[in-house]
Amino acid sequence: MNKSNIFKTLCLYLALLLGGANAFAQLENSVYLGGSLPVAQFNDAADIDGTIGGVTYFHPMGRTQIGTNAAAGFSIGYRASYVFDIGFGEVAPFFNADLMWNQLKKKARNAYDDNRCTKPQYFNIPLVLGLNYRYELTEIIKVFGELGVGYDLMLVTADGWGSDNTLPYYKYKVKNGLTWQVGAGSYFGPHVSASIHYYGLGQHSFDYAKKSDKNSFNDLDPNAVMRHNLGTLMLRVGFHF
Repeated sequence: MNKSNIFKTLCLYLALLLGGANAFAQLENSVYLGGSLPVAQFNDAADIDGTIGGVTYFHPMGRTQIGTNAAAGFSIGYRASYVFDIGFGEVAPFFNADLMWNQLKKKARNAYDDNRCTKPQYFNIPLVLGLNYRYELTEIIKVFGELGVGYDLMLVTADGWGSDNTLPYYKYKVKNGLTWQVGAGSYFGPHVSASIHYYGLGQHSFDYAKKSDKNSFNDLDPNAVMRHNLGTLMLRVGFHF
């Protein structure tokens, strides 16, 4: 199944989830706020300094290093769930969409600022279908675990000197990847939860957009398409209604 068909399947599943629940199911809407801690190659520290003739110079990340060097960021999300009581807890199939924002690590940001250079920023939108299981320990505390799979949409902003035609200015196109997530946490009463999640955002391919300056300082192969495996650890608070 190609990625286009997978995305269509996600949309069909969502329609069935929202339209096909029986009278014993309870619709739950959730909004999440949290933090995103990059892992895997997303967290790798890129070397943005080069050396020519013993002289150190700064260069933008370019296609070779973009998709790495991400710092902790923020996330906001929405979820639609149908909750079923199965006698020994509850199960809740869900559709979840998050928007994650990550900037570069501080050392890289400072280097861009010192060189009056536009810093790239990362945006990820994982669309996930999954299943949540909950068990009530007390009248207030209800623990849960969940697993989901889906598709991650990624946007990378421009990188370089946009106001100087003699210096590189990179715009990127990203080939998106399949994603999965696993999480655990607890409800504290019916309307608030806290949880930790790992998102394997999948392998993303990075290339220059058509209108980009393609003469990168750090491309070993100017025709290469770079691939990085991305992941993030999310800590979030949910509000349910």
